[in-house]
Amino acid sequence: FVSGTARAEEVTTSANTEDRVWSGGAEANANITSGNTDIESLGASVNVDYKPKPWSIGLKGGFMRNTTDDVERAKTVNAQLRAGANVTNNVDFFAMGTFLNNRFQGIDEQW
Repeated sequence: FVSGTARAEEVTTSANTEDRVWSGGAEANANITSGNTDIESLGASVNVDYKPKPWSIGLKGGFMRNTTDDVERAKTVNAQLRAGANVTNNVDFFAMGTFLNNRFQGIDEQW
């Protein structure tokens, strides 16, 4: 049995977080077991935000795969892109696109 997770995030020492233009994080994980049944689960995700005022752009993505005795039992891929503009303190306009692939749930490609 082996299991592990790794994460990374931006750490800032600035007291004013409003001045940050870039932010984001990443994560990877693995869970592997062997014995009568071999099971392997792998996953990863990432998110990045770029916010030069008044604009904002965000990108997120993820991947997960599970196998049992070398037979793929689950696989998911997803992504999201969001772009926006801050018009006033209370009004934001944005456009967003997403992608999802999970054939084990009957979703070949969803845009």
